[in-house]
Amino acid sequence: MTGWEAVGRLRSGEGYCTGTLIEADIVLTAAHCLHDDDGRPVVPQGVWFEVGFGSGAPAVRRGVTDWVISPGYSDIGGIELDEAMIANDVALLRLSEAIPPEDARPIALHPAQAPEKTVYLAPYGDALHRGASVPRSCGLLARYAGGILLFDCKAGYGASGAPILAEQGGGLRILSLVSATGTDEDGAARVFGMELTTHVVILKDRLTRHAAPPARTRTNVLSGGAKGSGGARFVRAPGKAAPKD
Repeated sequence: MTGWEAVGRLRSGEGYCTGTLIEADIVLTAAHCLHDDDGRPVVPQGVWFEVGFGSGAPAVRRGVTDWVISPGYSDIGGIELDEAMIANDVALLRLSEAIPPEDARPIALHPAQAPEKTVYLAPYGDALHRGASVPRSCGLLARYAGGILLFDCKAGYGASGAPILAEQGGGLRILSLVSATGTDEDGAARVFGMELTTHVVILKDRLTRHAAPPARTRTNVLSGGAKGSGGARFVRAPGKAAPKD
């Protein structure tokens, strides 16, 4: 084991995102990964989670029986996310069967704001699935009001929902998720994520009670937003779970 088998591929339709096992039967990912390009939610039975790609094929594959998203998230479709969507772009999925620890050990959440600036991005398909022992490092650049985090990580296709980890207690724990990408004024790659802890506490309770929020009415993209972000809109990280033909 490399220690990163919990980071896997979340498949739905022809595309994929990244998901991370946080309990033996619970996967953490971005909420937008569970919506198609028109903003419609995908059915749980059409989603699969796969881990263990050392040989080029998944060692373990599980179906999904239920999923819940942050009650503050509403998908409007298209390629852009606004600040409110990024801050709430969190989902939990219940697997059809638990994954035993010998196949994949769950990764814990970071319990608080990370004081250090160095973080680690671990998307599905990155070098860590080809034998590397540590995800690639990047930096936590800023925190904005509303719970949005800015990183100087570079996200490739399939990175939506990928964990961004920070050191705690001698190991790496999940600090945030990849939600959207952008560039700065010099063209350098940027990744936007969110504060996670409160979302996961709420979603675990919802998942336990099977209280998935109802489908939401489509709304216009918000023009206001987090302090310091200038009301900007951001491109979804590459790799939605259910792209259109």
